[in-house]
Amino acid sequence: MAIHVAKYLVVSCNEVIMIDNQSWINIHTYLVKGFKCIPILLNLERLVSGGTIDNLTNVILKSLMVNGGLTMEEFSNKLTSLVLMGVVVFTNVHSGVTTQFTKKAAPFMLTIHCVAHRTNLVIYANIFHATPNA
Repeated sequence: MAIHVAKYLVVSCNEVIMIDNQSWINIHTYLVKGFKCIPILLNLERLVSGGTIDNLTNVILKSLMVNGGLTMEEFSNKLTSLVLMGVVVFTNVHSGVTTQFTKKAAPFMLTIHCVAHRTNLVIYANIFHATPNA
């Protein structure tokens, strides 16, 4: 099923580093059609050039264009939600992947940082960076 028919897309990305220190990303979308959510795997790719902001942005966009069959114009006209799990470079407000997407391709995009990872960051910060009360 082609994703170009949907007016709304949920794009989900998860970047992981394996035990052998290789970085991988999986990119999938959920096509919302007729009140049904249809999952579509767009790409599972080893990030040979690393998990930099530019590389991640390019890999995700390429996956949407090549594997998803979208043109840049089609993608920029869709309401897109980008769900991210993994590295901090995804959500950096000044130069992260989400910022690059909004500038380059998806002006109507909504970004969501994984709740589980946000909770983990808060717990980590409280355990390891909290100062004792005087």
